[in-house]
Formats: sequence, structure tokens, C-alpha cells
Amino acid sequence: MRILKKLLLFLLAMTLLLTPFASAADEGVYVFLDGEEVVLPDINAYFDTDIGIIMAPITLFSNELDVDVDYDIEAGTVILSREDTTMLFTVEETAAKLNSRNVTLDTPPVLKDGEVYVPLRFAAENLGYELDWNSEGKRVEISTVYDYELGITREQMLQSYGTPSGTLTSEKGYVWQVYQGDDANYQLIGLDGDRVVAYYVNSETWKLPSGVQYGTKLATCQTIMNGLGYQSTAGSGYTTYTSDDASLTVYYQETGDFLIYAARLENAEYTFQYEITPAALSGMEQILADLTNVMRVRAGYEPLSVESGLCTVAKNHSNDMAEHNFFGHLGTDGSDKAGRLEAAGYSATYASEAISKAYPDSFSTFASFYSNSTYQEILNANYDATGIGYSYNPDSDGVLYCVQLFFADVD
Repeated sequence: MRILKKLLLFLLAMTLLLTPFASAADEGVYVFLDGEEVVLPDINAYFDTDIGIIMAPITLFSNELDVDVDYDIEAGTVILSREDTTMLFTVEETAAKLNSRNVTLDTPPVLKDGEVYVPLRFAAENLGYELDWNSEGKRVEISTVYDYELGITREQMLQSYGTPSGTLTSEKGYVWQVYQGDDANYQLIGLDGDRVVAYYVNSETWKLPSGVQYGTKLATCQTIMNGLGYQSTAGSGYTTYTSDDASLTVYYQETGDFLIYAARLENAEYTFQYEITPAALSGMEQILADLTNVMRVRAGYEPLSVESGLCTVAKNHSNDMAEHNFFGHLGTDGSDKAGRLEAAGYSATYASEAISKAYPDSFSTFASFYSNSTYQEILNANYDATGIGYSYNPDSDGVLYCVQLFFADVD
């Protein structure tokens, strides 16, 4: 009898060993990618209830997640790569690499039936995906994270875009995070608390989730946004598309095919929200200077320095227009730009002045300037400095006034 019991126990143990995912802690899960169920032949992800971690086969990454997979059988190493992220795993080891950084995993990759399984959340989220786990339904939702996605957290922003070079106050109430690797590539990300609520992109490489990108024709953009249910309103050198969820403003040069060079995407609640403060005016001045230099450098010219004395002259004239409710190059004291510069201590100079009113922000101000052929000649002329001043008077006809000076010392 004892021999029979031992034989039965032995056969049961062998059966458990030969059964895939033998441990009671290994529970199969359903995997969905962007709402569609993912079915892999003969293999599946599973949830280890002992440690609370979902393990996924590397085939999932290579077949479904647009990830390059390199598996070295002899070394027992797996490399997962997507865009700028590379991860190195070793089977049965918790030590791993995330780009050049050493990391320690909560559980090591394992080899089951010839397939390597890695911790799904760690791998997917570091490769640019979002993951949501429904324990009751044993369902894991993997979502593709697109560039310029609204609603991501500050932490996700930092993971995707790195540390900003500075911050500026927006006229919409949120805070711009400035990303400027060089003068020809400019990006702003709007943070309200811990959430990304806006983007401004101005480079030659951006592409939005809608498919609108640098160089898209305005007519093509119109077709795309109309198809998505957006309504449009045109300005000078820009068009704003609005929906219940978001707004997109595209900026273009009003010649030829009206090619788009920049865009601003934000949550719908901010579309018509404006909080004009001294800090916001200062932010507008800096942004307009940045946009000026982006387009100068892109055209092959040196960036302009921002000179405080010129900013003061520009600010005084914008204050004059806002306070006295007029719009023109002659001040209320009869001065012109040359007279104002001379009064500020500048000698005989080579200078130009651009003015605007009623544009709600620096992006639309620049778009209106850039649509003017005279401004384009000024932008690409041999100036070496600029000065910008914004002024606000809600009781005036123009509400928001801007003066931009271009200057070169001829001595």
C-alpha cells in the first residue's frame, strides 16, 4: 500500500512538472494592445501571484509592440530596443541595464518551454507604452504612448523628453517647460500642476498623433482635422481647430502651398482662457525672441542677442500705445523709432521696428509678422540684436500690443 501511494505521488509530481506554468502562482492573462486582444500561438503572458508581477514572452514585444528583440541563447541575454531606449536582460538574473544605467529587477527573466519571459510592466513602460492591470478579469491593457500626448504626468514628460532647459509663464495659466537643444529646434510643453496640458512644436521633425507634421499643406491639414470633427477659425498666418477635447493651432507662411512650420496643441479648456500677468507678458517677450531666432537659424543666419536697452525702448512704446489707445510707429510725443533709440543713448544705427495689436499670444504675433514679406526681409537682414516689449490694456481697442526692434550698430 505504501509503495502504491509513493508511486501515485511520484506520477502526480511528474505530471505537474510536465504541465506548462505548473505553479499555482502562474495564472494566464488576457493581453490587449490599444483595445485589441493579442493572441500569440502556444504562448501567453501570465501573472505571478506570489510576487504580483506580469511576465510576458519576448515574442509579444517583437510581434506586437514594434520592439527590436535580440536573444542570445548561449549567453542567456535579451536586448529589447525601441527608438532611444535599449534594455539588456539576463535570464535568471535581476541585474539589468536600461540604456547605460544599471537597474535591479524585482524578479528575473525566466526561460519556459524555450521562450524567455520578462517583467511586462518594467519593459513596456520603459519602452514608451502605458500598462493597466485588471486583476479581477486577468486582463492587461497595453496602450501606445504617442509623442505629444496630452494628459501625461510630469514624470512621464521627463522620461519622454528629458529635463527642460527652463520655464516660462503662459498667458493660459499653465507653465511652459522649455526644450531648446539648439536655435533651430524649439519645443514647449505646458504643465498645469502635474499634468501636461499643451505643446508648442517648432522644428523640422515634429509629427502630431493626428498625422499633421512639419511641412504638411494647410489644405491637407484642413481635411485631416475636418475628418476628426474639428471646427476651424482662420487668423493671419495661423488657423485654430477646436473640438470638445482639444484645440490645435497650426502656423504657416502665407505663400505657395501654405506649408505648416509649427503647431500648438492643448486641452480644450484652455483654448479661450487667458490670464495676462506681468510674468505672462515676460514669457511672451522671451518666446517671440526665441521664435525669431528659430527662423533666422533655419534660414542660415546667426541668432540675434536680446538686448535689455532695446527691450526698454520697445516696452515704452508698447506701453504708450496701450495706455493711449492708438496703434502706430509715432509715439504720443511725436517720436519715431530713431528718436526713441537716440533718446535711449543709441548713436546712428541700422534699425527696424515691427508692431502688432490684438493678437492673443506670441505665437500668433510671430505668425502675423512672418506672413508679411517686409518682416521676412527684416528677419533675414544683417541685424545682430533685438528688443521686444508687450503691454496689456483690456480697456483699449488693441488689448495686447507688441513692439519688436531689430538693431545693428553701424560704427
